[in-house]
Amino acid sequence: MFVVATLPPEALAKEPRIKPLRALTPQWQLVQTPRYKDFTEIVQALLDKGYGLAEVAGNHDILITVIAPDTAKLDIKGTTELFSLALDARPGFRRAGLKARIDKLVDINRELRARGASIEHFYDY
Repeated sequence: MFVVATLPPEALAKEPRIKPLRALTPQWQLVQTPRYKDFTEIVQALLDKGYGLAEVAGNHDILITVIAPDTAKLDIKGTTELFSLALDARPGFRRAGLKARIDKLVDINRELRARGASIEHFYDY
């Protein structure tokens, strides 16, 4: 479960894997989704559309992995780089693990893309 900006009916109709549980305020709602790969796909799509998240399973931080060019600086506000590993299968790129503030994910996603990086996985709890 996670708290997301209130989604309009058309957004919910396009993504049947999102199950609204209840409105928390007029701006925020609690939803449930499948986990693992589906969770990553759903959250990525929400962020790409500018829908913010407030928390995931009661947590305010989340581990994400990103694929980034070796030269990309990942000193993004709201994140802490925890590890970085070269990708043998993709020379010139690395996988980095970032601790990310959930309430900043829209901005983090945008900044990662601007730096040539992409989110690989959101580690749900």
